[in-house]
Amino acid sequence: MKSLLHSYIMILPDPETRDHGGFILPDTAVKKSKTGIVMMIGENCTLGINVHDRVLYNPAIATDYTHEGKNHVIIRPQDLIAII
Repeated sequence: MKSLLHSYIMILPDPETRDHGGFILPDTAVKKSKTGIVMMIGENCTLGINVHDRVLYNPAIATDYTHEGKNHVIIRPQDLIAII
């Protein structure tokens, strides 16, 4: 897989499906993660982001993608909020 233009691809951490008391939560009650690990960086990106950086992003703007059974997010650099 090759990233084009300014797009990043990040793996999303799996959301926890149990609450603090050990109860299993339905998928509709689990919050979507807003952090991820940068897995690939577009060739034209000039930001100071590196592969394996943990970043905070707006999930409403991101595009979800599944590749080889793993969840990824494709997002533009200007939609990143912070490097954690």
